[in-house]
Amino acid sequence: MINEFQWPVLENFILKSIKIESQNLRGNPWKDSSTRHNPILVPLVHLEKPQQKLPLVVVLSGFGGNGPKYLADKGFEQNFVQQLDSCVSHRKAPECFYLFVDAWTFWGGSQFINSKGMGAYQDYIVEELLPTLLTNLPVDPERVCVTGVSSGGYGALHLGSAFPELFPYVAAMAPDSYFETCYLGDVYTSVPFITKHKGIKGLIDQHRQGKIASRKEGFPVLNTICMALCYSPKGENDFDLPIDLSTGELREGVWKKWKNHDPVEFLKERKSSTKKWQKAYLEVGTRDNFNLFFGARQIAEILNKSSVALDYGEFDGTHFDFHERRPELWAWLLQEW
Repeated sequence: MINEFQWPVLENFILKSIKIESQNLRGNPWKDSSTRHNPILVPLVHLEKPQQKLPLVVVLSGFGGNGPKYLADKGFEQNFVQQLDSCVSHRKAPECFYLFVDAWTFWGGSQFINSKGMGAYQDYIVEELLPTLLTNLPVDPERVCVTGVSSGGYGALHLGSAFPELFPYVAAMAPDSYFETCYLGDVYTSVPFITKHKGIKGLIDQHRQGKIASRKEGFPVLNTICMALCYSPKGENDFDLPIDLSTGELREGVWKKWKNHDPVEFLKERKSSTKKWQKAYLEVGTRDNFNLFFGARQIAEILNKSSVALDYGEFDGTHFDFHERRPELWAWLLQEW
C-alpha cells in the first residue's frame, strides 16, 4: 500500500506549505528558482476555532540553511520542528503559526535583504510571502515575531527595524554583527582561494563542481563570497572585497558599504523604528565561534539607549549550541503572549 507521506509526525500542528511564484525573485542574478515553498506549522487550535486570531513566528535560517531544512531528520536528536512541537506539548511554547522562510540561493544565503548581487529577498518576504499568509490565515498583527540565529538573527534585526509595523517582536540569536570581528577573518582566509581561481567565473565553476564546500576552508570562502554579493556587489554577477588582495589593507570605500549593512551601524539610524517594537530578545554564547558576542553587546547598548524593551542574555556556549537554547526563546514568547 502506498500512503501519503507526512513528516515529521507532530502532536500539535499540521504541516502545510505556502507556495510563492515570486515576481521579485524572477531574473535574480544566479537563476535561483522564483518558485518558493515555505513550510508553515498550523496549530490544531486553528482547526477548532478557524476565526480566532493567533500569533505568528517568522523563522529565518542561518547561512547555509533554509526553511524547508528544518523538517529534515537529525538522527539522534529532535529536529527544530519536533523540538518545538514537544515544547508546545509541555506548555513551554505558544500555540501559533510558525513560518519557515525559503530563501535559498546558489551561494547559500541572502541575508534577507535586497541586493543587486543576490536578489530582492526582502521584497519577496515583505511584499509577497507575508501578504499571502496574512490573507489566508487569521494572524494577530500585534503578536508577530521575526526570529533567527546567525544570518537569520541578522535578518530579524534588519527586517524588524525596517518594518516594525509588520514585526512588533524581534528575537535575534547570535546575529551577524560588528563586521570587524565576525567577517574579516573569513575574508582573509578566503583570499588565497579566491585569487587562485581568478575571479567570479572560476569561483562559479569550482562551486558547481562541489569543490568549495568540500574544502577545509570552504565555509569561510562561501561566506565571504555571499556577503560580498550582498553588501558590495559589482554589477549583478560579481563583487568587490573590502581588502586589497595583495597587501591585505582595507579598501575604505568598499568597507564602508559593508559597514552600512552592519546592525551596530544601521540600528543607530533606525531608532524611531526600534522604539515601535513591543519587545526584543537578544542572546549570544560567550564562546561564540565567530566572536558575535562583541556585536551583540554593542547592539544591546544601542537598543537600551533607544529605550527599547529588551531582554538580553549571554550563555556559556558556542555558536552551535542554539538547538539547546531555542526552548528559552519559545518560553519567552509564551510569557509575552
